Amino acid sequence: MGQGMNKTIFLTISAFFFTIFIFIGYIYQEQEAMLFHKRTLPSDYAFTFKEPFDELFLETDQDARINALHFKIDNPKGVVLYFHGRGGNLGGKWGPVVREFTSRGYDLFIMDYRGFGKSTGKLSEKGICHDADYCYSYLLDQYREEQIVVYGRSLGTGIATYVASHHDPKNLVLEAPYFSILDLTPRQLPYLPRFLVPMILKYHFRTDKWIVRVDSPIHIFHGTHDELVPYDSSTRLLKLLKNKQDAVLVSIENGKHSRLRHHPSYQKALDKILQ
Repeated sequence: MGQGMNKTIFLTISAFFFTIFIFIGYIYQEQEAMLFHKRTLPSDYAFTFKEPFDELFLETDQDARINALHFKIDNPKGVVLYFHGRGGNLGGKWGPVVREFTSRGYDLFIMDYRGFGKSTGKLSEKGICHDADYCYSYLLDQYREEQIVVYGRSLGTGIATYVASHHDPKNLVLEAPYFSILDLTPRQLPYLPRFLVPMILKYHFRTDKWIVRVDSPIHIFHGTHDELVPYDSSTRLLKLLKNKQDAVLVSIENGKHSRLRHHPSYQKALDKILQ
């Protein structure tokens, strides 16, 4: 009876650890698909927008060709360098987003990450950050640095923070930022052993480490009812900036992850940032 019980316990424990091993292996193999919702576009896809724009292809690396759109107006105050979220591509319904900035007197520059839209190249955290920094340097040939506003939304907030930490733009604007991917993953996958997270994840995007190196004014937008990136991600980032007088969090009451720009408090704050 004792041997039978011991065998049952052994088999149960073995099955448990085998299941954990399979789960961890699945996360490791599929993490890129879970983090990025890539959608490609054919190379001959024709963008159509009411606003004037230039389509660009930037050779950022030997194996990377980044597709970007540069929306332009007459006599702009500056330019917004915009990093989008984890899904879609430049072929989406960007018109309303474009007008948020052009209507306030700014050009808009937005790139697709590697593997998104028409952009090509091996996707990696290092590659994305390199491409983003390349786009910033590209804009420096056309605008003074004090005319550049770096804006990141959702996944793009970490990328925007990385860029701002290596330069001195007019402002850094973050919409629904995460503390880091290392911090966000255990919240979305609570059954994943936390101590394994840094070893398993290929993408860390340490917004928390980069944001303390940003000298520019920082403006954060976050909905209090965000269902994807917890609201306290922003409050914790703000605590890291407790000695920075020009770091502000605009809390959107009852706001969800998307559609923050439809709230009056967002519009009012964006008016002030881009005035």
